[in-house]
Amino acid sequence: GANCRPAVTVMLAGVLAADVDPQDGDASFVLTVKRSNRHGRAYKQAGSATVMVDAKTRVRRQGAKSLGALAPNDRVHVTARVCKADLANGATPDLTARKLGAHPAPAA
Repeated sequence: GANCRPAVTVMLAGVLAADVDPQDGDASFVLTVKRSNRHGRAYKQAGSATVMVDAKTRVRRQGAKSLGALAPNDRVHVTARVCKADLANGATPDLTARKLGAHPAPAA
């Protein structure tokens, strides 16, 4: 909430597991987590994270700035803020992304 002190940045990197529907009011997607910073360790151990996207989220994918530009299997880097107390004991609270950067999957 608004009284959360300290708030920490959770950084996750991984692969977009499912397609994102930009028409949803509460858009979200599942990220298969490959790497994280120390605040995101619990998400890496869990293997996946559900990331919410709102109107304030900055999305970037090859010059596109919309959520509809994301495609399955994209490599994604997510930055989110969360209350440090919510991460206690390996908890994985819902994340709302502040920044989302994506690149297409590597060619086979």
